[in-house]
Amino acid sequence: PLVDRVIAIEAGGGVVADGPAHAVFAREGERLKRLGVWVPGAAPAAPPRRAAADGEAIVARDLSYLYPRGEGPALDGVSAAVRRGSALAITGPNGSGKSTLAMLLAGLLRPRRGEVRAFGDEPWRLRPRTLVRRIGTVFQDPEHQAPRGIPRWRRCDRIRQSRRAVHRRVRGRAPPFGARSRRVRLLEPLTPDPRAPLARAHPLAKIAAALVLMFTLFLTLDPLTPALVLVAEIAAVPLIGIAPRALLRRAFPVFAAAIGIGFFNALLSGNVGGGIAIGVRLVGIALAGIVAVASIDPTELADALTEHLHAPARFTIGALAAFRLMPLFADEWDTIALARRARGLDDARGPISRVTGFFAMTQSLLVATIRRGTRLALAMDGRGFADVGCRTLARPRPIVAQDWALIGASFAVAALATAASVALGSWRFFLAR
Repeated sequence: PLVDRVIAIEAGGGVVADGPAHAVFAREGERLKRLGVWVPGAAPAAPPRRAAADGEAIVARDLSYLYPRGEGPALDGVSAAVRRGSALAITGPNGSGKSTLAMLLAGLLRPRRGEVRAFGDEPWRLRPRTLVRRIGTVFQDPEHQAPRGIPRWRRCDRIRQSRRAVHRRVRGRAPPFGARSRRVRLLEPLTPDPRAPLARAHPLAKIAAALVLMFTLFLTLDPLTPALVLVAEIAAVPLIGIAPRALLRRAFPVFAAAIGIGFFNALLSGNVGGGIAIGVRLVGIALAGIVAVASIDPTELADALTEHLHAPARFTIGALAAFRLMPLFADEWDTIALARRARGLDDARGPISRVTGFFAMTQSLLVATIRRGTRLALAMDGRGFADVGCRTLARPRPIVAQDWALIGASFAVAALATAASVALGSWRFFLAR
């Protein structure tokens, strides 16, 4: 049989019936019908309708919301009202803003413009413990219904008792019937303007040019060579097709770490000039890699590795798929945060609570990542990516004269910076004492 065991749980907590399907329906069928449970061979009884109360529970006026990476508002000028004791259905095509409106009404998002009032208060201003007592939210993904990291002392007594009752009942020890997850977005790829000069260059040419500059800076400890290379790199930033502000915001942690290393080196060694040289050198190495990688399309890079370096197709396509999933992981992180707020978690505002909440959200994201990766691996194997046979390229791209010119320009910058440093007597090999 399709179903060989039935467990019916009462709304207020506790197990109504448990046993083989035919026995449960024969013994408790009439009672289950009265409770509104479907029983084979009979239509479920309609639940009693409650009289609609007067007044409005939630009122929204002129709502507007723009997601951080959205090109336009997800909602603009939307008004709605939910009356007490009534049910409201929001319909519309995909991408019309149904979920956004629901999260605004539930107090999970703050409107960019307009106002939401739920039982007299603005729900987005309420603390999580207060919000969860007034508005309940059911997410589309069942995994977000019970976020990980819920402390035991925060669980509802009714839920705890129901879980114990079900556990005892399933294990055959039940009493008689009637007893009682902020920004990963640092990992999200940037999208350059395809019309920019460096954005059109071959991915391997950009990587080669960056490696030339990075190797040049790695060989020397003087401050002049990295300073000159850094000036050339800054001049190349407008050519990659990414707004300098967005690039700086993404690269700020790396730059801060490089400057910090230089500062502490100067502090501990007592050599201020040496510390400055190390800081500028690390910033130049980091910027060379960032300028190159930020302007590379992941799909073009995977094709180039397969075509010119003969990298295994299974590895490159798997890495490409993982890179493409970064925006989804960023969205998953935001959804976990909303789910934790909807469940009344992370209510404390101290540093300890923030740290524990971060690790709980990280655990939830890790589980979601593993599950998504497993599904992706099965899909890839189902489409023959495990086959080692001969494959063709859908987008072959040769390395042309402009790409060699880019590599030559990087050699020229490295040579001129090194020559200027040698001429002034400041160049120093990194292994020299």
